[in-house]
Amino acid sequence: MQDSKLVKILKKFEKDEIERLRCFMSSSYFVKRQTLIDFVLLILDEYPAFKSSKIESPVIYNKLYPGEAFQHKTIFKLMNLTIDGVHKFLAVENFFNDPQETGYRLMESLRAKGMGNEFLRIASIYSNDLESGYKDQQYFYHIMRYENELDSYYNLNKEHFGYDQYLQKKSNALDNYYISAKLKLACDLINRQNIFSSETKFNLLNEIVDYVALNFETFEKIPAVSVYYRVVQTL
Repeated sequence: MQDSKLVKILKKFEKDEIERLRCFMSSSYFVKRQTLIDFVLLILDEYPAFKSSKIESPVIYNKLYPGEAFQHKTIFKLMNLTIDGVHKFLAVENFFNDPQETGYRLMESLRAKGMGNEFLRIASIYSNDLESGYKDQQYFYHIMRYENELDSYYNLNKEHFGYDQYLQKKSNALDNYYISAKLKLACDLINRQNIFSSETKFNLLNEIVDYVALNFETFEKIPAVSVYYRVVQTL
């Protein structure tokens, strides 16, 4: 057990992460089998060294299934289920550390439930959060998704007029996101090519540069585009 894949994964965790993992894996919402919960807690109790004889497979098996003959395949299955649980824990932690993603998903759920007033309230809060942050490439990505939710909401509520504006805003956000992302990627590719003398194909780069140049009065007000445009020109 000490040299298992599971233990090697758990050794990468900080103490506070282990405590949150303990809470996560103890929740019947996420883990349905009590035996699995008991197995995980026995393992986590030996953090950080995981060298105690208490986590040897036969010892743990005897605690979980007293009086029964040792079955290695059962322990192997419990370890794999625990690794799956750890993966879910990491995904959930990452999700809740992203306020934009959680805000968008909440809007999506409220809209699907037909909770219009709450949807609009959360949409307003989410909009303020977006506008108070950096207007970088990811800003336009989140705006695109935000406007998509508003468009879907108003499209389903025909009593509301003027909802076509959200479709247009979604289109504009998509353009700004794509152009800024493409220019940023071009900067990285050109720079790497200059350093390593490698040949790289820049699909649509000339077309995007020309488009930005023709509409620079508009894009100059969008740093996520104008800055990378100038960097590309410099490189």
